[in-house]
Parts: sequence; structure tokens; C-alpha cells
Amino acid sequence: MTKFRLLFASALMVAFSASANVAPAIDATSSDLEINASQQMRRMAPNKSLYTSTVGSHLTVIDIETGEVVTPNRAASDDQNQGYEPAVTLNAGDMLADLDGPNGELWYYTGRLYSRAIKYQYYTDYILEEYEFTLYNSKFEELGTIRDLVRYADDEVRVPGPQDGIDLLPTITRNFFNGDDKYEVLVSIAVNTSTPGRNRYRSVVYSLNGEKETTEVQRNGVAQTIEVDIPVKNMDGWVFDVLNASTATEENYYFTTSPVVGYSYTLYAKADAEGNLQRVHNFSVGSQTWQGDQENSPSFMTFVHDGTAYLLLPHYREDFFMPYGSANDDMVMREGNSLIIELYSIEGTTTSQVAVTEIPNPKTEGSNVLATFRSVGDLRYTGDILFDNNGTISYIVTKCDELTTGDSTTGYCYYVYDLEGNKVKTIFENAENNMPMSSIEGFPEQHMFVFFDEVDDTRYYNFVNIPEGYDKKKTVKIDSDLDPTDDADLLMFNADRVKSGDSYKYAFEMRTPSVDEYDNDVMRISWFNADGSYDRTDEINMGTAVHYAQVFITNALLSPEAIVSDSEQEYVILIKRGLVSGETVNQEELLIAQPYSEANPTGKNVMLLQPDEVKGNLALIGLYPGLDMKGNALLITYNGVNGVTADFYPLPFDLSSIENIEADGVTNSELSYDGTAIYAEGLEIMIFTTDGRLVANGKDAVAVDAIPAGVYVAVAGKSANKFIVK
Repeated sequence: MTKFRLLFASALMVAFSASANVAPAIDATSSDLEINASQQMRRMAPNKSLYTSTVGSHLTVIDIETGEVVTPNRAASDDQNQGYEPAVTLNAGDMLADLDGPNGELWYYTGRLYSRAIKYQYYTDYILEEYEFTLYNSKFEELGTIRDLVRYADDEVRVPGPQDGIDLLPTITRNFFNGDDKYEVLVSIAVNTSTPGRNRYRSVVYSLNGEKETTEVQRNGVAQTIEVDIPVKNMDGWVFDVLNASTATEENYYFTTSPVVGYSYTLYAKADAEGNLQRVHNFSVGSQTWQGDQENSPSFMTFVHDGTAYLLLPHYREDFFMPYGSANDDMVMREGNSLIIELYSIEGTTTSQVAVTEIPNPKTEGSNVLATFRSVGDLRYTGDILFDNNGTISYIVTKCDELTTGDSTTGYCYYVYDLEGNKVKTIFENAENNMPMSSIEGFPEQHMFVFFDEVDDTRYYNFVNIPEGYDKKKTVKIDSDLDPTDDADLLMFNADRVKSGDSYKYAFEMRTPSVDEYDNDVMRISWFNADGSYDRTDEINMGTAVHYAQVFITNALLSPEAIVSDSEQEYVILIKRGLVSGETVNQEELLIAQPYSEANPTGKNVMLLQPDEVKGNLALIGLYPGLDMKGNALLITYNGVNGVTADFYPLPFDLSSIENIEADGVTNSELSYDGTAIYAEGLEIMIFTTDGRLVANGKDAVAVDAIPAGVYVAVAGKSANKFIVK
């Protein structure tokens, strides 16, 4: 399975058994700086907010003759998963990943890689010879395939296979490299050279369904003639960042590349009339002046705010450590140093300096403190650059200490600094860890900080509004120990806030599952109200022999209508289940179930997916936009002998793809909606809730402005449409 993006914290992705790669002798993504180029490239995510969006679109199907909501694809004999079937299944070959397509859409690609195996006594080496990528749009319609050979130079040894030295840029452009109307696909390649420890990085650009040529290749000793794509451009270096500054009427991207994966970077605008990329800004990131701990903090950031593109370059003013004469010398933090934050606006092919902010970086007092680091972007990435309603800019700066003993870093503190370098606000101090909470419409952004209080020997989860910062009266504090008399009642660092009525609640996975009277293992999720008061604990029957389990805690899946369109709560749980008593043999399963209740004393399974004889073992579970970007969907992949298989289940499970009808328009049906009433001239109209209850009816027109806010289905004649009452 290829690597997915790194920077959306609640993307809801868990991989239990990704396809195993036989480790090559040399890793093409390593370099003198130990930078993983593939991971760096995956940091760009113009559409990353799609992954944390709430379920805002519901799908349903109605029996037109009876007006009843029915469940499609339900097999009475299949009680284990209620007969729910995927809407799309892709035989993905070696890999499946997502792409930022045009107009804010999410696209996908599958990949097949052809490598030559060289078997040695203790390992097998692979040399990549050919690659093939097939692209799909948001409806999973095939758009075309890019296929080419790896074109090695004389001093190049290999791109290590099976999947380690190649990646598709997760952004699709149309007019960045040339002026034609074809989609542009960029493939980044890391190549081992004949010089030990030196790698070469390049990017090859193709036009989707562009010009092709035939060539001859060897397959298992047999010559074959294949058709390959002709590159439209070859670039030295790896693309590290893509900034999407497009508007509704014009495509506008900026690419940042580095020729050696290291210190020197160039920001490019789209190609000119001669096809040459236009240099916008050159900058360097010194290994000794890199901000933060000089390993994990972003070296630079690009972003768009209010239609303006920006480049942020944070770094220390001088080398962080004092020079040392030998390997035996201790590394000593430089005194009197500062964190410098350079902010540039980008317009066309030029940059203009907006501000330079200097923040002193003194070492925290204490004999056990080796060094103190400061950085921008380590809390919420580009969300650490704040703009108020007047356009005034400030930064969230992270401070942490490296100690002589214990944890390598501790005491994470987060402050807001203005452009003059003044500390104007405290977000939180001395946190052990942190996690962003999902966005809830009508409420401030929020972050959870973990704090251990040495005075009362208690660990707390603190929920702080951003950018307001810590407020003793407003900050919600929840004790991690639900019951101090029971060591098993601990809240895990797996939490989110979930929309509930006109407010929200906090959900936590409990650290230790329980066991019911029938010896079933029970997952527990505890809920708290918005003020931090305890609400309830739900218990989910997972069956027996559970070795390990993790529940997905995210707003997008914990809405009662997210999985099945009713008022019951469902949970999505990944399970490692033992197959043989007393042994470590196990298998991965996906369980979606409702908790114990009066109606279901032992709980209720909605779906249970296990290894498939044809598809293989469960590999990855992801929450993605639904078909054609409508609602959400579960993407479930399997790894088998024939490669990756991907199943795509629209959510909610029990509803199908009926059109949505908006308040300012009509669909291709007999119904229309103006925000206050549903119209269907000359027809009887019935209004249903998504679970099938009739709430209103009439002929020609039915007023809906008086019914409670929510999602409803209108039926008239042979048409059925979903609409939302706000």
C-alpha cells in the first residue's frame, strides 16, 4: 500500500497488515540528511479538509409504489453484515492512493510496478523497470493510464522495488507545465547511483492520454512490445510541496522542488509560453539553523489566506549548537539565539516580504535541561499562522525542552506571538501530548492537551479553544481516570468531540475492555458533555478471543446517522482476533456494531468483515468523500496474492444514491425546493424522515419551514429527492 498524506490528523486511517516489502540493501529515500522524500512529498494536501468533514449529505432509496424507505442489497440469509455491498470495487494491483483533482475533487489512482528480482543467499533484491498508473475521478470513472519505463542513466544502478523509490504526485494540474487541455501527471523517482550513499531525484511529467510510442521489453525472458507514454517534461529534483492558489475561474499552482533533497529549494510558478517553469523564490534550509528540534518541525510552509498566497520560512538566526572540535565533545546549545520567522506574499512570479519576526530562544532554567527548541507549525501546521478579523497576523509558537534524563523532550508549551515578537497569549503550557478536535459549525476550533498534575498525581485532558487560548473558567478539564478506585477505568488518548443537537459531546475510548457474562470481550467508549460532565459509557460486544482492538473516534463516524440512518449509535472497530486458543495466531477484522441496549441486550452487529478467500487480508480502513463527493464513505482495502483490492461503501449503509435537491435549484426530477416548501405541480407529495416516518404530505406544494431542522426525503410521482431543513 502506498503512503498516504501525513498532515491531516483525523484522516481516520489504520493499516493492520500493509503489503510487505522485501527491504533492499539501499533505501532510495534516504540521504545524508536522512530525509524521507516520499513522506515529504505527501505533506502537500490542498484538499485535506475533505477528510475531516462531517456527514452533510444523506442517500436513500424509496419504494415509489408504497412510499416506504427500503434497504437495498439486503440478503435475508446474511445476518452477519446485513447484506450491505460495496458500490465500487477496484482491483488496484500493487497500490491504491488518492489525488487532489481539479475543482476541489478527490481522485484516485491504482498502480502496477514491474521489477526484476535478483535472488541472493539471504535476501532478494529488486530493480524497478516499468510503472503503470491508472487514474479515476470522484465517480470512480477511469480517466486514463500512464505507463513508462524507468529510463536509467549510465551511472544509475536502480530504483529499488517493489515500491520504494517511486511515487505519483498527489496533485493533478492541467496548465502548469504546458498550455494544452490535458491533465498533467507527475511521477517522482529516487534512484541509487553507482556512488555509495548518493541518490538522484527527478520528476517526470506526462499528459494523461497524451502522445505515446511503442518499445520492446523483456518479460520472464520473452520479448514483448508495449505502448508507453512520452514524457512532456523531465525535471531534476523532487517536488516537496504544492500550493493550490486556484480560483473559481483560473488554475494557479506553485511547486517547490529540491534537486538533491537537502538544503536548497526553488518555488516555481507555471510554465511560460516557451514551456519553462518560472522561478519565483529561491531559499535554503540549513541543517544547523533548521527550526525546532531540527528533525521533526516543518522546514517551510506555503498556504493561502483570503485569496493571497504566502511562503513562511522559519529558522534560527545562528547555528543552534556551538561548534565542537571532536565527536567526544558535548553538543552545547548556543546562547543568545533567536527564532526568525520570515513571511512572504506571493503574486504571480514574484514574492514580497510581509514581515520578519524575531523571537528570543533562551534555554529553560534547570540543570537537567540540555536544550530548548522553538518552532512554528508543530501544533496545527499552517493553522499556526493566525489572521484576525482585521487581517492582523500572529503565530502559534511551540516551545519544548530536551532533558538529560527521562523523555527526550518534555514540557510542550504553546504561545501566540505578534509580528513584533511579543508574546500576547498562552494557548497551553507543559503538555505531554496534544490532539486537534473536529470542527463543529458554530463553535470555535478546539485542541485537546494532556497534562499531568504532579500536585494531585492526576492526568487531565484539557480542551482549549483556538486561538483564544487557556482560560481557567472556560477550558474544559476531564480526569483521565474515570473511576479512581478502578485501575481499568482509564480514558485513552483516542478522543474527539461529536456534534450532538445544538452542542457537542466528547467521546473517549477506554483503555481496558471488559468481559461480559458470556465471556465476550467488550469495547467501552465513555461520553462527556460539552461542560466536561460525565454522560454515559457505551459497551460494544466484540465476541471472544480479541487480542487487540481500536475504535475509530471521530466526529464524522460517531454521528448516529453516519453509519445507518437511524437514531442508534454505531461504532467502527478494528480487531485482531485469535484463531487458536493459547497461541498468537490471529486475523484482522472490521466490526461495525451498536452497543448493548434494552432493545439489544447483547448488542447488534451492523457489519463484520473478515479475511476474504479471494481478496486476502484486511489492510487499510479509510474515511473518504462519497461517490461524486456526496457524503462520506468507507474505503476498505485487502492485500491478497493478486495485489490490492479496494471496496468503497457509501455511508449511511442503508441508503443509496438518490439525488440531493438544494434550496436554490432543482434536480432532473418533478420536485423543486425553495427553502420553505417542496413543489410538484399536479402531484401528491410525501415528506419522510430518513428512517421512513411520514411527517407531511399534500398536493402541489407542502410547506416544510415549520418541521424540525434535519434531513428529509420528498417523494412525488416517480421522483424522490433529499433536502435539508435548516
